[in-house]
Amino acid sequence: AVSVILDIAPDGAIKGHSFHESVIRSSERFTYEQVQQILDGNGSLRSRYRKFVADLEVLERLARLLREKRRERGTIDFDLPEPELTFDANGLIEGISKAERYFSHKMIEEFMIAANVAAAETLQKARREFLYRVHDEPSTEKLDALREVLASIAIKFAKGGVASPKRFNSILKKTADTPHAPMVNMMVLRSQAQAEYGPDNLGHFGLALRRYCHFTSPIRRYADLLVHRALIDAGGLGQGGLGKSPRDMTEVGKHLSETERRAASTERSAVD
Repeated sequence: AVSVILDIAPDGAIKGHSFHESVIRSSERFTYEQVQQILDGNGSLRSRYRKFVADLEVLERLARLLREKRRERGTIDFDLPEPELTFDANGLIEGISKAERYFSHKMIEEFMIAANVAAAETLQKARREFLYRVHDEPSTEKLDALREVLASIAIKFAKGGVASPKRFNSILKKTADTPHAPMVNMMVLRSQAQAEYGPDNLGHFGLALRRYCHFTSPIRRYADLLVHRALIDAGGLGQGGLGKSPRDMTEVGKHLSETERRAASTERSAVD
């Protein structure tokens, strides 16, 4: 694999990072629920997995620090329930429920974001062409539509000013414990520009980041694999780079953005 080593200070600040060729040896196949129970103090699980407890607790502390740093930056925190489908022995749907969401899920999210930022910073510094994950500011038309919906439930979203993630977060917080919360979360989500892949750095509006890319899932997202190959070239990490004739990244980014949207649409239709 290609692994990133992050140097994180006690206050959650990332002091540095480096990329290395690596071999991953999986010592345990934890589920999110198991990890959450261990962190919540489940005695039998803590005893059974005692050699992992200290590391998991360190990871939890670091994730909370990274999450707090993200709040200070002002990222948009949506609260949209994910559906979980259950199937019978014949593969037919027998039920649908709201998927459980634990802090153990959020831990992985925080470290993935940190790894993705580290990859983007490394490649930008090395002056390598690669695919950024870009998320532009919302359009005026979408903001006007959101303003109209919010006005119908007596929430003001003033015209003008910077369309910052913090402004959207304040709306989500106002409605968090009201019957309007699911609808407002969905409308705020729909008001955003679509995230895309491209070689030009437009920043990531939703995460309030100046540079971002996808690095963490090279076995299921082709954009991540291209980032790995660029890192191999940039760091002299052996074979498997982009080679001397890299493809047109603008066209590749456009193609991957289109296939991503098609896949998301297919998934939504299936769940509906």
